[in-house]
Amino acid sequence: TQYLPQALLTGHYRSQSLDLIDFSNQHFYKNSLQLLPHFEEINRLIPAIHYLKVVGIWQNNTNETEAQRIVELVQELAIKEPHLSVGIVTFNHPQQAMIQELLEQSANPDLQSGLADSASPTLIADNSQAIFIKNIENVQGDERDVIIFSVAYAPDAKGKRAMQFGFLNMARGENRLNVAVTRA
Repeated sequence: TQYLPQALLTGHYRSQSLDLIDFSNQHFYKNSLQLLPHFEEINRLIPAIHYLKVVGIWQNNTNETEAQRIVELVQELAIKEPHLSVGIVTFNHPQQAMIQELLEQSANPDLQSGLADSASPTLIADNSQAIFIKNIENVQGDERDVIIFSVAYAPDAKGKRAMQFGFLNMARGENRLNVAVTRA
């Protein structure tokens, strides 16, 4: 029987904020990565991951409340941090399409539609930094200064929460999550 030997990463040096790769190190690499530069040194001031809870309703595989909050976040970033590039990662295509539509309809004149093909929608801000909106299946290889995750999953109008998480429930779903988390 022929096989290829497996090799895991032993060090990681690309993230400017090691909180990002620390998540993958803990959950996917069993803390075997050496994080360079030293974790405490580079992460003294600002945490790399922020959690924002948005209460919404899961309807037609979307969460409109969360999608609207993401549009607000993008608008805030365009004003407060115009030099930062932004990526939005959704866990399904319907949520991706909803966010895309809401961004196009947004009143913010700094965000003009400059769409690429529908498989990888991209908006162009006035600072010429591309804002991509992709689902977790299509985000391989993309990097941005800020990544916003749209989990979208919430209870439905009756308060029931389905435990089906799209691509994450499929085989190798954890790999998709690992790739998505390290895009920032």
